[in-house]
Amino acid sequence: MKTIEKSLYQTVLYLQSDPKGKKIVSKILKEKFENLIVTKSEDEAIVYFQKYQNSIELIIADIYISSKHCLHFIKTIRDVSCDIPIILFGELIEYSQLIKAIDLNINGFCEKPIKKDELSKKIDKILKCLDLKKEQRQQDIITFEQSKLNTMVEVMSNIAHHWRQPLNSIGSLMVKLEAKTDEKQLTDEDIYDVIEKTNSIITYLSTIINDFRNCFKATNHSTDVELHELFGAMLSFYIADLSYYDIDIKVHYEEQSLKNIRYSEMLKQVLMVVINNSKEAIITKVNKTSKGLIDINVYAQDGMLYIDIYDNGNGIEDEMFEKIFDPYFTTKFKSQGTGLGLYRAKILVEKHMMGYIDIKNIADGVCCSIVLPLNEIR
Repeated sequence: MKTIEKSLYQTVLYLQSDPKGKKIVSKILKEKFENLIVTKSEDEAIVYFQKYQNSIELIIADIYISSKHCLHFIKTIRDVSCDIPIILFGELIEYSQLIKAIDLNINGFCEKPIKKDELSKKIDKILKCLDLKKEQRQQDIITFEQSKLNTMVEVMSNIAHHWRQPLNSIGSLMVKLEAKTDEKQLTDEDIYDVIEKTNSIITYLSTIINDFRNCFKATNHSTDVELHELFGAMLSFYIADLSYYDIDIKVHYEEQSLKNIRYSEMLKQVLMVVINNSKEAIITKVNKTSKGLIDINVYAQDGMLYIDIYDNGNGIEDEMFEKIFDPYFTTKFKSQGTGLGLYRAKILVEKHMMGYIDIKNIADGVCCSIVLPLNEIR
């Protein structure tokens, strides 16, 4: 039976000043990496790092190079990337240098003379962590794409609500046209009237498609949009859908919050997730005693922009709060939710927009707070 060998890792950068240890270290690294870059100076190592940083997965360095410690080189690396693992070699390292190395997030240290088994175990431990990170990144990509697909489904659902009445109107025109034809009362004026009204409805339907495309166009670029324009587009998007379920939506602004905002496309996607959750909570609420309401307050405070979204739907059970942002966790029935919406919203807000998102129960429903730094607001 054939065994499938695990593919080698990409590139390792080895900064060395010890000819005796070079042979041992190089042999271990060649067994684990496709490419081994060996250099004897910090300047040369920095040049190689800048050239191959996208493929370098590990850096190994002597802490002393040409009678100088290599912490300047490590700091240069950390200014660019905090993720690349680094292992240092050394002997009789000064306490102050050790503290500096720890502060620079060194992942391992080996005393000289180098022991093959010790070094190999340290490298294997680091590579195992790299594998886990790669798997997590791949899983994040998959769940993110699934969430985007769910967003598209929500968009299509809203388009359906916008199209329903115009399509019914076209249907009514066709019924009248057919009835007059059967009764042999159809005139040229009737035909032109139907054509004119149908063309008007078709133009309206085309406008809806363009509005939706502009509101939720796919882009990774940051764009500047005034907040009142952004929320105006959101209200236009939701008004027909929410009215169908007898839900009112209102937006209140403080004057100082009416700024231009970057990452507007990301914020639209986050708002869409939260508003959809509020809508579902109101629709499924038991013992309704009042009309559904989604109330959005936008204000600035202490250098931050706050967007608080309240609804009078079902609250969230206390034990669910710890998992509310986890992927695939949903408070809905399995047939109604995938558990990816809030997970994706959290990634967009915290990793891309440098803010944070929080959810809490209030007296008659739930409040979702989106907080963004004002330095991202123009």
